[in-house]
Amino acid sequence: MNSKLWLGVTLALGVVVVTWAADAPKGKPVADPSVQELRAELTALRSEFLVLQERTKRLETTVEELKRAPSPVPLNVPGQKSFLFTPDTGGSQQPAIWGERQVNGWTYYIVPCGQNPAAAEVKLR
Repeated sequence: MNSKLWLGVTLALGVVVVTWAADAPKGKPVADPSVQELRAELTALRSEFLVLQERTKRLETTVEELKRAPSPVPLNVPGQKSFLFTPDTGGSQQPAIWGERQVNGWTYYIVPCGQNPAAAEVKLR
């Protein structure tokens, strides 16, 4: 009886191994062209992602450096003398317009840069 038991176990094991071998994939599957296209697209997207990630890191470090840097002083601060030319308008009065002209349908005005009474006497044609 012992030999029949071993024979039965061996046959059962053989059937299991044959069934398992039949279900196992056979070799490499045939490459589908659409799968190859998707893999190429995935590779391109990964490389683009890495480039954008690196760019983001560089921009973040630049922003942090700019936050730590002292801000420049504005050029024209009220109450401070500017090194740029600012005409003296004599307070809040606007300078008088010396003349209005037209060239090719465009209107332009002649305005003095300062309040010099002698220059106001000059008439332009």
